[in-house]
Amino acid sequence: MLGMTKRLWRKVATGAAVTALMVVGGLAATASPAAAHTERSAIDAACGTSYNVVSDGRRDVRTAAGALYGYVVLTYSAATGNNCVVTYKHAGSPYHGVSTRTVACLQLQGQGGTNCYGDDFLHWAERIRYAAGVCVRYWGYIYSQPGGGTSAFGIRDAYANCG
Repeated sequence: MLGMTKRLWRKVATGAAVTALMVVGGLAATASPAAAHTERSAIDAACGTSYNVVSDGRRDVRTAAGALYGYVVLTYSAATGNNCVVTYKHAGSPYHGVSTRTVACLQLQGQGGTNCYGDDFLHWAERIRYAAGVCVRYWGYIYSQPGGGTSAFGIRDAYANCG
């Protein structure tokens, strides 16, 4: 009887350990890419690992009063011909890890319209467009609340990076 009880407890303990590992592993495997904490990790998660920040491709995202909420970066992948804009909250921002409206915008010269994407995100928003041989401009917003609040804005208003 004692041997059977030990085997039963060993099975229960082993099963609990496996279940705990599956839960922890499942949480790690399904962690949101919005958990990015550095510029490189935000770019890799939002755009992919083949993207790099272009020349003149980084702007502060600040409020009218000058508070820094984050950055907007323009990246390019020679492998795909795509530009990707990422607006991300920097780690020191009071809104980093807080679900607030975050927007990334990319405009291609001569192609009309603006391509923006935004929602209430914890860390970043992105916008990807095929832009080989086309000049682009980009901008981003980070707000202090879901759906709005105080806005911070960063832009490169001139069209450039025409490769």
